Parts: sequence; structure tokens; C-alpha cells
Amino acid sequence: MKPESGIRRLAALDLLGLALLAILLRLPAFFSSAPIGFDDGVYGLSANSMRSGYAPFRSVFSSQGPLFLPILRVADFVGFERINSPRVAALFAGVAITIATYLSAIRLTSRGAALLAAALVASSGVVLWTTGPITSDGVAGAFAVSTVAAALRFRSKPSMRLALTISLLAGAAVSTKSLLVIPAIAVAWLLVASTKQWISAALVPAIALCVLIASAIPWGLINVYEQSIAYHTTQPGSIDVPANLDKIATTILHRDPPLLLLSLLCILVALLNAVLASRRNRGAGELALQQSSTRTIPERFTSGDRFLWIWLGAALALLLAEQKLWNNHIAILAPPAALLIACHLPPWRVVAIALVLSIPLQISGMTQIYNPKPVSGDDAIALRSISRVGDSWALSDTPGLIWRAGSSTDPWFVDNSELRITTSNTALQITSKTLAAAASQARVCMVVITSERRWGSFADLPQRLRTIGYGKTESFNSGAPKTGAPNSGTLGVYERSCDYK
Repeated sequence: MKPESGIRRLAALDLLGLALLAILLRLPAFFSSAPIGFDDGVYGLSANSMRSGYAPFRSVFSSQGPLFLPILRVADFVGFERINSPRVAALFAGVAITIATYLSAIRLTSRGAALLAAALVASSGVVLWTTGPITSDGVAGAFAVSTVAAALRFRSKPSMRLALTISLLAGAAVSTKSLLVIPAIAVAWLLVASTKQWISAALVPAIALCVLIASAIPWGLINVYEQSIAYHTTQPGSIDVPANLDKIATTILHRDPPLLLLSLLCILVALLNAVLASRRNRGAGELALQQSSTRTIPERFTSGDRFLWIWLGAALALLLAEQKLWNNHIAILAPPAALLIACHLPPWRVVAIALVLSIPLQISGMTQIYNPKPVSGDDAIALRSISRVGDSWALSDTPGLIWRAGSSTDPWFVDNSELRITTSNTALQITSKTLAAAASQARVCMVVITSERRWGSFADLPQRLRTIGYGKTESFNSGAPKTGAPNSGTLGVYERSCDYK
């Protein structure tokens, strides 16, 4: 048996190696000169606005929890307020979720299996897409998995200090992205409750709620409610479970072949182990039933690896029940899946073969993360145009172009997603009328329309802009030949003279 110091040294080396792996995999995205996905641009531009003194929810629109933009502001400051500095939040989230997975797995299985689980999460395509570019999903996921890791430690060694840590981590997760962290937070609570430390179990939701309220108060409770809750609940549409299932399957197949293949092998191993265990315990069934009847519900739900199946199943059910499922949300499946793989590990030779077969497929499908390309085509034209505005503001339905041009915008328009158009909440809705009003501000001298589904859907917007002195200086035709959309002629750059100082 190794001395305690030797075990700690090995654990420290494991954590250091995993942290380096997580960082190296995310460096191409961190230094990308182009926005990687829509959210990356939204939150990069949000950080610019906060850097200029504008407050979240009061001035800077945010559809996320009240803690996310403040975390982004801290990350921007830590990164010395350079153009890529907001991505520090994503980089740290990638490291944190990797380490939390390892700390969870090491309490459930062997060191080798724990290293594999953590490496799978660090390199997971769905996780990379949320912790390479800036997203709230990545930051919330890091808090959520850390909550589970702390709860597993609490289960083996309960303490009030750990209970407080779990409560604060749960509160931070809920305050970053409330809905998607529920499965992990619920599992963490079950782990705490399984120890029969009822005061600690009561403290977790109570303190988490206090964290949520405390993080919302500085920005105004009504503002936070309208933008992070009511905004999402006033969207038209219905739940489409088959479509969501298809999206989950195709996204994982495209972005996570190693995790998918090993998950399938894990299920086979788990089924085989269950059959063998059933045969061995056939004669002890009555005794097992008596022991089970004396357990509390949390103890039953958390015995063995049952809580991992509950975590994975609840996460999948939540995704299937979403009215609007985004690819980034699918990242919540990766940590419980990786932990289950670690607990039901196939022979290492089989693991090695599976990785050799699947890793090249993942690399070929993840070039936008591993080797991001600079902006080109119409986006490059827009970028050059926006770079001329100087200290003035530009408005665009692709906020990342303004961010990467080193410019700024009206903070209320940092997020110009389609949901801002379709929402029935008129206070938050973007229309051609509200855009024209924003464009008429003295500081705004350019409007860039790149998407037929966003601002390009406003057929009357060009006329409104011309009325207040804008002229079209560049036209974008990328969508017209393919779709023949009637409003494709609105795409382009609209400018007016602007002497703002």
C-alpha cells in the first residue's frame, strides 16, 4: 500500500496533466480571430459593454442567469481586457469540468478509469463547443459537476464546511443557467441526503436560493426575471420529442464518436454485469429485500452507480422536453456518460481499439474548434466595414462581427438571436421599429444585416434606415441564389456620417 503522500502526489500529477490537456484542446478556440458560433459573439460583445461601464440586465441584455455576466466580467479582467479575454471564462470552465469529473470518478472507481472519464469530458465535442467559445452552458456545467464532486466527498466524509461548499456551488450553477443544471444539482442533493445529515440536506436548497436572489438583486429582480425567465417562457412553439431526439443523436454522432462508442460498450458491460450479479444473488434475494426496506429513498437512489443512471436519464428527459433545443444544451449528457463508462469499463484493449477507431472521426467533424478559420466572404466585408466606425457604435444581427472588429454596440442589442424577434414579450422584442429607433442614436453610424432569419426578415427596415439618413454601401447576396428569399435584398451594410466623439 502506498503512503498517503505518494497517493496525493499521484493525484496532483493527474490533475495537472488533465488541466494541461483541457487547456491545450481549447487554445485554438481561445485565439480564434473569428467568433465561434453565435453565443461566442454575443458574450464577447457583452464583455465589451460591461468593460465600458454598462450593467448587466439594466443596460446589457442577458437571457442567462444573473451570475453569468458578472463571471464573464471577472474573466475579462483576469485576461487583462484584451479582445480574447472574455474567453478566459470558457477556458477555466473547461479545466474545472474536467477536474470535477476526475474527482467524482476517483471516488467511484480506479485511477485509470477516472483518468479516462476525465479525458473523455476534456475532449468531448459537445463539451468543447461550450468551453472553447464563450457560453453560459460551459460555466454552468462546471459548477454543476463540481457540485456533484463535492457531494460525493460529503457522502464519504460529511462536514458542515463541505455542506456549505455544495450549497454555494449549487447556487452558482442555478444562478448561471437554472434549468439545465437541475439534474446534476438534484443528484448532488440526493447524495447529501443519503448520509441522513438532514440539516445539511436542508441547507443546500436554502443557501442555493439565497445565492440566486443575492446575485439578482444588484441588477434588479424584475429585470432579471423578465430577461432570464419570462423571455424564455413567452416563446411560441411546442415540444417536439422526436425532433429533439434526432438532434441529440446527430449532434453526438458528429461531435462525440469516442464518447458514443464507449457509452454503447458501457451499456453492454453493465447489462452483462447485471445478469451475472442476478445469478450470484438469486439465493440472497430475500435478505437483500429486507435490507432495502430499511433504507431511505435517497439511499436507494444513490446506492452503487444508480445515481449516475438517474443523472443521465434526467438530463436526457430534460433535453427531450425542451421547447427549443440548442446543440450547446446537449453537453449536460457528457459528464454522467463518462462516469458511467468509468464504472462499467470494458477491457482496456477494447477501449484502445474504440478510441483508435473513433478519434479520427471526431477530429474530422470538429475542425471549427480544432482549427478555426478566419472570417471570409460577406462576413469579411462586414468586418472591414465595422472597423471604420471607431468610437461610434454599429448594430448587427451577428454581434460577433462587431466584437471581432474591436468595436462596440448599443448594449441592449448585444444579443440579437431569433428569439428576440419571436418573443411575445414586447419589452424585450426586437422589431424594425425598435431597430430604427436604436439606429437613430447619435452614436450609431452603421447597421449590418447578415441573416435572412434575423434582421433580414424585416422587409421595411431598409426604408426606415433611409428615412433617418442611412445609405446601403455593401450588399450581401450569399443567401439569395439558394433560397430566393423575398427579403434577401435587405442584407448588407448601411452607413451614415457619424461625428460622435
